[in-house]
Amino acid sequence: NVQVFATFPDEIQDVSEQILIQKNANDWSYQFTTPALAADGNNTLTIIVGKFDKETRALLRTKARLQNTLVRIEQKIQALDPLKKNYQKRLAHFQARKTLIQEVIASIEENIDRNPDVLARYSRPIMVGGVVNGQHSHVSSFNHYKLSVSSDILFDTGNHFLVGLSKKG
Repeated sequence: NVQVFATFPDEIQDVSEQILIQKNANDWSYQFTTPALAADGNNTLTIIVGKFDKETRALLRTKARLQNTLVRIEQKIQALDPLKKNYQKRLAHFQARKTLIQEVIASIEENIDRNPDVLARYSRPIMVGGVVNGQHSHVSSFNHYKLSVSSDILFDTGNHFLVGLSKKG
């Protein structure tokens, strides 16, 4: 019993219930249209196909919170005044925190990828710095499955994604 877990615009917002699913004998098709994109938002679509336990979902939520923390740390680094006293000390402090959080995020991603019940994982920033990434197509094979992802740009309403998972054989 294959499930899909999807998040948008970050990994905190679960949009799994908004995905349209079509199932044939050995194929699954998932469709999702993003809401309008926010120029200053994360705008990352993440799709994970497999069987999910509470631990995997908790890891995804933790990763999203850590990514939001990274954004805030980067903003604090940018706001530092190099002419003020303790600038180097504060900069080193924020950079050390940033590095530690990046290492924890990488560890979480490795843990999710090693989970034997995760069949496929796809994550793509749709808009970065107010610029929409163009149409996109992705295909990957793993175990006995093939994952394909394609997107169409719909500037007024968001992006339409079609995700296919098929069992090879």
